[in-house]
Amino acid sequence: MSDTVRIYGGMKHGARKPRGRRYAGKLVLAALLIAAGWVYWTTRDTHPVQSLIPANRAYHVVAKDVFAKRARLAESQIWKALPPQLGAADVPAKLSQDIGVPQWILNNLVPDACYVMGNDMKRFGDVLVVTRMTRVGALLENLRGFFPAIEEDFAGGLNLRKMGGVYYGVRGRVLLLSTSRPGLIEALTLLPDKALSADALDEMTQSLGDSDIYGRFQLAADDPLGDVIDRGTFSLRIDKTAATVACQSALRPAWREKMAGLLDGVTPRTLESPPDGVLRVSLDLGKPVESLWKCAGTAFGKQAEMDQLWAKWSASPEEGESSLSSTVVSLLRGLGPGMRFSLVGVDLNEIVPAPEVAATLEADPVKVLEAFKGLPAPPEGSQPWETYLRYDEAGQVVRLPLIGGPSLEPTAGVKGNAVVMSSSRTVAESMLADPATADPPKLPKPANLYAALKPHDCGKAAFDVAMMLAEAGLLRGYSPETLQAKYGPWLESAAGVKEVSALAGYDSGNVTVELGMICSDTAPVN
Repeated sequence: MSDTVRIYGGMKHGARKPRGRRYAGKLVLAALLIAAGWVYWTTRDTHPVQSLIPANRAYHVVAKDVFAKRARLAESQIWKALPPQLGAADVPAKLSQDIGVPQWILNNLVPDACYVMGNDMKRFGDVLVVTRMTRVGALLENLRGFFPAIEEDFAGGLNLRKMGGVYYGVRGRVLLLSTSRPGLIEALTLLPDKALSADALDEMTQSLGDSDIYGRFQLAADDPLGDVIDRGTFSLRIDKTAATVACQSALRPAWREKMAGLLDGVTPRTLESPPDGVLRVSLDLGKPVESLWKCAGTAFGKQAEMDQLWAKWSASPEEGESSLSSTVVSLLRGLGPGMRFSLVGVDLNEIVPAPEVAATLEADPVKVLEAFKGLPAPPEGSQPWETYLRYDEAGQVVRLPLIGGPSLEPTAGVKGNAVVMSSSRTVAESMLADPATADPPKLPKPANLYAALKPHDCGKAAFDVAMMLAEAGLLRGYSPETLQAKYGPWLESAAGVKEVSALAGYDSGNVTVELGMICSDTAPVN
């Protein structure tokens, strides 16, 4: 055995942490766990949205991604195309401006669907907005103490808040805002049987589809249009160069009874496109002209007067004053039910400005030609320009010469299964020579009424006529300068609109209307 002395000192350990630092770390961890628990607990989604939405409201509206859509809405040309008097030209700037709240906060306060409702359909003074915040949004609301602009309103334990002229309350992650304090209190104290059902809420949200907003309404008798419409739904979609509003409404029973003679048996039909022009209308109620005349008299309380006029016009030469009126009425009697009308334009080169109106009406061509042949012949020795109806048997056309040129010579003829008529011989001849007149395109959706307007072209035609009169001193209260100053800006804004259209249909007491506006990217130069 070696005599070397060995010394054993045992195992060495690292330096121990001070006891105080270990205790502080545990406190920090505990504080973080408590804070996380508080955040989790106070931002729970404890209340279904529908439980805070009153069911008995005159209107309910739903929108999605409200703040995310601001850029798309601001880029739309629709705002610039609307009349300046509406003040819509400022909308893009308002949509784009900084509202003082970061975008990420807005996205957390209103992340998805937003529901708007109220009873006041005249001044909208009781609007209530309900939405579900994200957990981050609920946390931000819990930190409202850092925002001095938010005032607390105890409200008997309901814990309302007020910011500016808006009151709001929070239940779980549901945020409710209203300009009406009583309306907000009612929503916060809503009984389950007074709240909107989950199925009704889902139906509204699904009906929104790709629209920007969707809503339903119930009108009181003293509301705007409340004497005619009982209830309905509507939707709105705004794109860069187009806007569409669709509405379906139910007529009140009293109005349905009043209009029964005109609307009974009416259902949406396939409409044919009217002749091209600045203003176009296509109508088909499934009833010929004679039936529409009599039904209109009943609907508007003028049945006796309308019947007397029809009887007078349709009287035979022995019983009445003229065979011309009876022949015209016999022609009109069989026209319809499809009718198309168009304002083609205005001829400023006539002796007076002459609107050029065109129409095509469904008819039995054999009966029409018989009626043409039955027209009284002009007196013997009359000149070609004298004002008598003249039937050209070779061309199967009827003309009525007036003092002036061809734009003041009403003309009618047969094309396919329709009568073609125009206040202008030039327009009528052009339509009769066009093969498309006999088989016009069909509109894509069934309806009873279609109307389309080219605002700039139509307004320009009217403006040119008015300017001619003003330059001649014949337009009372206007000189060319004042006329330009008043209507020039409107004409400039309308230059960006290609077309405004309306499509309406009726079926079993329900009226469906679709309004559309199509704009150009850049307005044409006047």
